Order: sequence, then C-alpha cells, then structure tokens
Amino acid sequence: PAPWLRQLLSVLGLALMLAVLVPPVMGAARKYDWAEALQFMVLALVGPGLFVAGAPWDRIGLGRRALALASARRRHPERVRGFALVGAGLACMVAWRLPAAVNRLHSGGWPLAVEAVSLFVAGTVLWLECVTSPPLVPRSTRPIRIALCALSMWTIWVLAYLVAMSKGDFFQAYHHGAGVGLSLAMDQQLTAGVMWALAATCFVPLIFWNLLEWLHSEEDPDEELQRLVREERRRALPPHPTL
Repeated sequence: PAPWLRQLLSVLGLALMLAVLVPPVMGAARKYDWAEALQFMVLALVGPGLFVAGAPWDRIGLGRRALALASARRRHPERVRGFALVGAGLACMVAWRLPAAVNRLHSGGWPLAVEAVSLFVAGTVLWLECVTSPPLVPRSTRPIRIALCALSMWTIWVLAYLVAMSKGDFFQAYHHGAGVGLSLAMDQQLTAGVMWALAATCFVPLIFWNLLEWLHSEEDPDEELQRLVREERRRALPPHPTL
C-alpha cells in the first residue's frame, strides 16, 4: 500500500485503542461484559493489527534496530520462534480474560493501564509473525503463518465459548438484575458474539490469503525476492555490540 495509507492505518489503530479507554466505551465496559470484551479485543488484536500494518518504524527511529533484532533471531528455527512468540502473546491475552483479572479490571484504576500496555505489546508481537510491516517481513513460511493465525483465532474462540456456555455469572463483578439492563444470558451471548466475530474478521482473511498464495505456487517468486532483500539488508547493517 501507499505510505500515506499505511500511516493512516497505524494512526487508526492507535485511535481505536484510545477510544475504548475513554467514555462512552469505558463506562459501558464497567456495566456490561460485552463492552469489556469489545475493549479487550480492540486492545489485544484490532488496534495492534492496524498499527503493525502501517507502523512507521523508520520514522520513529526503530527501522534499523528492528532489522538488527530480526536478523539476530535467525539462529532460532523459524517454526520454533514463530510459535514461541505467538504463544507468549496468546498467554498474555488469556491471562487478562481470566475471571480474576476481569473482576479486578471492573474497578478501573492502574490495572487497566497495565492491561492496555501489555496487550498492545502482546498483540504487536503476534501480528509481526503473521503480516508484513515494512521493513519487517515474517520469516515463517505460509503454512506456518496459517497455523499461527488459526491457533490465535481458536484461542479467542475458546475464551468466548467459555463465557457463552457458563450457567452462572462467569465474571462475578458484573451484576445483572431482573428487568434492569441486559440479562445475564444476553450479556454473555453478546460477549461471545463480539469476540467470535472480531477474531474471525482479523484472521479468516489472512488464513485464506496465505492458503491461496501457498497453493498457487510452492516456489513463490515474491517470497524469494523478499528473502533476498532481507539478506541484503542484514549484510548492510553495521555490527551491533549487543548482538
């Protein structure tokens, strides 16, 4: 995409993350679980995904440093590195959807700031293994990218199903009175729907795109060209004392 469009995506991602941390979403998230789930999905996947798609690494002075770190990771097998980084990001996301964590977030305060920062980092790490963020390009092959996307989507779906199938209050901090606001069943069903729909919107197009590209040709000339460009960039980097 054109540089201005990529920058627009990056700004949009940051703006969405800020929007869910202020009213009216902030207030709704303290009353209903579906709004808290929407806040979580934007902080964990939607916002970081848009940011990574258009991250101005060179503009903020991190382009060469990011390339150096990516080159240093070559000593680890692509498959192990990809699943390890995505697994770490998913573990962070799962931790913030546990009942104890959501109940603590209900009161607001500093835990919400910690959640926002940690989910942004976890989401950025996850997306960097799945999509191109110039000058960074995923080193994993397309089948591995498909597996990483599917694993991420299924993890979010499992979290959604746990809430939807709960017979009682899955998150005890949210109280549902008869005839007041949403019922418990409706709130939990909406929660599952929000998480399911946003996860599918994020990952299903990527899965099908990588699958079509993989089936189109096992010897993808674009991937070969990208590999050669990465090698040239790595050779052009000055030696770093910490690498």
